[in-house]
Amino acid sequence: MNNKQNPEFIKEKLASQFPGSVAHQPPHGILPEGAELLASIWRENRRIPCSTYFYSFNNKIFVAKVASDADQSKRLESPTFSIEWMPSSLPYVDGEEASEWLFRADSESTVIDRLCQFISFSFEHWKTSDSKSLNPLSVDALFINSIGSKNSYEFFDLEWKLSTPVSKSWYVFRNCFALGRSRDKLTSQTQEPHLKALYETICKRLGIESNYSKDLELEATFQALVETSGDSTYHKRELTQWFETPLSSSFLTKIKSQLLAHYFANPVISFAPYLLVYLISAALKLSISTTVVLFLWLHVFNFLGWIQTLKSKLNRQSASWFWICLFAVFMIPGAYLEFPSDAWEHLRRIFYWNGMQTITENLHWTRFAYFFGFSFLKWLPTSAENLFIDLYSTFWQMLLSIQVYRLSKRLNPSLTLARLQVVGFWCLFGHNAMNFRYYALSATPLAYIAFFENLIVLMDWRRFSFKSFSKPVLLRLFMGVLLMIFNHTQELLLFSIMSVAFAITWIPDRYFKRIAIISLGTLVLSWTGYYFLKNIIPIEAWIKPFSGFTHSAARIYDPFEGGYVSKWGTFRLWNVRGHYFETLGVFGFLSIFISIFYFKKNKTLSIFTLLPPTLMLFPPFVLGLTALTEAPNTYRVLYAFPTSYMIVQALYDLLSPFKNRIHLRNAIAMIIILSLGTLSRSPWRGRLRFQLEKTPDLLKLTHLKSLQTWIESLPFKIRPECRILTDNMASFYLSTKLNTEMFIIRNYPGSLINNETLISDYESYIINHNSSCMVILPKKEFLPSEVRSWVAKESGHWTHQSQNIQYQLPIDSNFEKYFKSHKGWKSYDSPPFYKIYIQENCPFKNHQCVNQ
Repeated sequence: MNNKQNPEFIKEKLASQFPGSVAHQPPHGILPEGAELLASIWRENRRIPCSTYFYSFNNKIFVAKVASDADQSKRLESPTFSIEWMPSSLPYVDGEEASEWLFRADSESTVIDRLCQFISFSFEHWKTSDSKSLNPLSVDALFINSIGSKNSYEFFDLEWKLSTPVSKSWYVFRNCFALGRSRDKLTSQTQEPHLKALYETICKRLGIESNYSKDLELEATFQALVETSGDSTYHKRELTQWFETPLSSSFLTKIKSQLLAHYFANPVISFAPYLLVYLISAALKLSISTTVVLFLWLHVFNFLGWIQTLKSKLNRQSASWFWICLFAVFMIPGAYLEFPSDAWEHLRRIFYWNGMQTITENLHWTRFAYFFGFSFLKWLPTSAENLFIDLYSTFWQMLLSIQVYRLSKRLNPSLTLARLQVVGFWCLFGHNAMNFRYYALSATPLAYIAFFENLIVLMDWRRFSFKSFSKPVLLRLFMGVLLMIFNHTQELLLFSIMSVAFAITWIPDRYFKRIAIISLGTLVLSWTGYYFLKNIIPIEAWIKPFSGFTHSAARIYDPFEGGYVSKWGTFRLWNVRGHYFETLGVFGFLSIFISIFYFKKNKTLSIFTLLPPTLMLFPPFVLGLTALTEAPNTYRVLYAFPTSYMIVQALYDLLSPFKNRIHLRNAIAMIIILSLGTLSRSPWRGRLRFQLEKTPDLLKLTHLKSLQTWIESLPFKIRPECRILTDNMASFYLSTKLNTEMFIIRNYPGSLINNETLISDYESYIINHNSSCMVILPKKEFLPSEVRSWVAKESGHWTHQSQNIQYQLPIDSNFEKYFKSHKGWKSYDSPPFYKIYIQENCPFKNHQCVNQ
């Protein structure tokens, strides 16, 4: 077999020609039975996204082009002309490409001479009865799609057909446009100042009339039809710059295009400068204000770049409306800030840097995303905080949605399916009744985004040989790991698990049956071994050398008392009231079962879905994980891959009978996914209701804005050494805003028995701690109506008492006698319903408690 039909040669050649290609399995029925897939290339930036598959069949190499959305029309219309996409499956053409021959060093001819030879050949090959025009198929018959040299060429990859003949001058224009891709080589081999002059020169040499303005309009219309990066006006502007920019400035042009293509389009790379500045500031102990200023400059730079990128990506009406609607779904309910959820702790960590001098003074400084949020929110007046906190929460949810979308396209190139996967993620993936909106103000989303990015990198690398694993890819992986380390290290474990899953996908299909039998046998042996060994060696002794949590081993390993680990050494995934079932829900288990039966049809997605729950049934993994972390956190292993992916994929395939009615198919799929998401109760665990739930103002602590404003407007300043005593909600809200200590530091009201006990604690604290300078309590006349939390009740994250807002607000009537009998306390009324007592002169460290 010669090189032209040698599969190994083809793999190596394609690896060098298309370093960014993705090797994903084609849809069922695309390749003939018995064909071997060699490689695949995916083009997503087209109006008709398509995949190119290289496969071996009957000792020959073939190339097949397939639209990602099979139901999409293959004809694209414009007022000027229409074009038709013609997918094909043809033998692979190998040889020296004309683009290589054009730039070959030759003292006898120049690039222009050789290009004129090629165009002259094309004029003859594609001639029509009209001497000024060519066959409509010639619109794609450029030198970059040809093999050969001098007067003998063979064309390939001709996928577009124009509705009208192609003018000769436009054909020259198109070849000059393609030639501009090699601007560096062109600069050294031609005296022409720019591509426009090159176009005029070639037209003159060939004896045809040039028409630069008209050809520019035609090419802009063509690009707007083919590409998704903008309308004809946008492409006309880009083409004008492309043709009229001096060739000598190609370096700057290249830098600009690389920034737009890689930096702004990649979340991990976009955050790299921030993290670099942050770590340098931490190492050099730069002031907080200096670091924030540096971040602001980066914000301006990135904002302008992201806007430009969005303008180019969101030009398709259907895609634009999808992302606009998604933004509204995140923004209208706003940030999830229901007291006493963890979201308030995360918000407080964002503001921790208030009053600090350096980054490392913050106990949570290794969570970089908190400082990123601080650089946005620290400048805001109190009146604008809610709006921008909602925007900040929406920002992370949108960014995570983009990552879900990008990963989906690696698993299946259908853009429609990718959008459905985003909806499925927010409807079906999460823990308990909640989804990732719960974490939007924490450092977790950025770590999870970096984890997804590294998984995308591995998917992109899944191609032909280890030689193609380039330094830029290693840099992306390194930056992703760094963002995980400095945000939420849990994602490093998730990435390790998915790296194993990715490695498994490389195993040839012929070995999978044998491996499945071995894996099942290993599981059975490990269960049996654990069952007998635990009676000989106590579990505590197994994990004691590694764990700081052995004190809870009895609860962790008790299978009959709601423990986490069964008597067989597995996590109790089947416990309906346990953390694992609450994460998976009925739909998660359905996804697992589908993956087993779907394995042959979609091996990669099945492996990704099955590996995390399988590891949780493997005793050595269970022992290691419980030794390294607290048992209540072990459920997060199930975050390694969203089970929603398989549900949505199976649903989309199930609706294949509607493929000829694509809008109906998409509507049915969307309705089903949204319907599943509404089933929020246990054991179903859809998460759509949580996503859409708008927190009541009283639970969102909106009323405390006016209290904060009132305190900040006092004619004196509260000294940081003085402690403020107040109810749990006001304590939690004001502690960071005012940069002072509070009596109640954390948000666990369930540990307080009742209001009387709470008041008794206050009185005791006031008597025994002279540092207390302010007491803030609700007025006795005010008693808010009962507000209970649906999320708290359904999730069980908080006690029954804490679901009642009245429990959070002790009334101040029991304090009146105390303050009347102790001099030095002055009372104030603060909106909306607070009574404030300030001790103006206290003996704490012989200082006043307030700065006059």
